[in-house]
Amino acid sequence: MFDVHDCIAFLTNSGAKAVCEAMNDQFKKQALTRTQWTALYFIDQHQKITQKNLARIMMISEPSVMHLIERLEARRLVVRSPDPENFRAKLLSLTDKGKSALHDLYPLVEKFNMEGTKNISPDDLDIFKRVMAQIVQNVEGIARQDNQK
Repeated sequence: MFDVHDCIAFLTNSGAKAVCEAMNDQFKKQALTRTQWTALYFIDQHQKITQKNLARIMMISEPSVMHLIERLEARRLVVRSPDPENFRAKLLSLTDKGKSALHDLYPLVEKFNMEGTKNISPDDLDIFKRVMAQIVQNVEGIARQDNQK
């Protein structure tokens, strides 16, 4: 008989929600959200990135990224500049203040990660990462098949 507690959708959603809420509680102390910090991280990693690509990488909608960037821009953490290869697109980059905000929170993120994975062996963490990657690959395959129908 089906039990929702064995369903990967339920398990991953409830796990992600618990982790995200706990991380947001940590970020509140720094007046940033987990999503804002994640955006700063990916912008920094790519140096200059379009809003569309940021949305794809963060797995959120383009309108959500637009509002996120507007908030970061208002706080002078991010700037938009024209994309020389696509006149309709804007490239995002971090300001010095944005770089500082991002890097100031690395110790908090590292500590959170260490506390969240304590009492879990490195081998088990590797297995977890591989299993999650395979689940994602599998469900993305289901979505592609559905879109082709």
